[in-house]
Amino acid sequence: MILADLIRDAESESDVFRLLTAFVEALRYADRLGMLPQFLTTLPLKGVVDLESRFGRLVVELGTGAADGGGASQVAKEAREIFGTALHRLRALPPGGEADSRLLPDTDREEAGAASEWEQGPPPGVRLH
Repeated sequence: MILADLIRDAESESDVFRLLTAFVEALRYADRLGMLPQFLTTLPLKGVVDLESRFGRLVVELGTGAADGGGASQVAKEAREIFGTALHRLRALPPGGEADSRLLPDTDREEAGAASEWEQGPPPGVRLH
């Protein structure tokens, strides 16, 4: 099952944001040359408004060709798909529940001083195509 499928099947807002955080952590790990835009790799994700902003910027950059150029462009297209899927899922979930505030706790493990779970790459079974 690919990440977009996991997001589509997420049962809560916090599950969606956990998956998105794992995706951004993987992007940060893979972007050793710093070719991806900073708005794409910044953590923590700060809720739906932040996600909408990042998605909008991706759409604009891909539409203007600013993200053209090999691997970075492919990653930006994948991020657009993942972020768009997440926004769609978040809108489909009923309001309330465990993440009612639409804000997440600080999930930036690097800033907290703890090692990222994805330092050695994504876990088995998660494909970032």
